[in-house]
Amino acid sequence: MTPTNHPGSRPERLRPSDDEYFTTEELSALLKIPAKTLQWWRTQRTGPKFHRDGRHVRYPKTLVDAWLEERTADAERWMAS
Repeated sequence: MTPTNHPGSRPERLRPSDDEYFTTEELSALLKIPAKTLQWWRTQRTGPKFHRDGRHVRYPKTLVDAWLEERTADAERWMAS
């Protein structure tokens, strides 16, 4: 399924290309959040898991998908309580 542009909707799976990783800028654009937020999440260890190659940060697509699903499940549990 491809990402939708409807306000409040979330993509089921993020598939911007055939690459296996997102850069900070790519993920920022897909999630529609500032790159600084991703940087802050990295320092707080609250965002999606990432890999660092020297000074380059990459987010594996599979881990981003898992992180989004976990956040969605947390929100659904909170709404149900």
